[in-house]
Amino acid sequence: VKATGNIKWTSDFWLETSRGWKICKSKKPPLKILESAEAKRVRLLKAARARARRRAAIKPARRARILAAKKRKWEAARARARRRAAIKRARRARILAEKERKRKLA
Repeated sequence: VKATGNIKWTSDFWLETSRGWKICKSKKPPLKILESAEAKRVRLLKAARARARRRAAIKPARRARILAAKKRKWEAARARARRRAAIKRARRARILAEKERKRKLA
């Protein structure tokens, strides 16, 4: 097919952008054979089952990894709580000692 000017490719035609003329391709496009609705449904179900099997295989390891991370987080939180409690006890002891000292002086 001969054409002149600014030509852009579209799916089935050459489209000349300046005038909007469509010029047929020189050879016929290949025909696509579409799958039936039943075949598509079966293909998608098989893919979904395969994904579910892969996810099920990953789940125990992933669950263990998540639980280990949570345990580390919990242990760190308990350690922080212990430190806060120790600081609180020391502060309370200091205040009581100060009160006792003032009582003895008075």
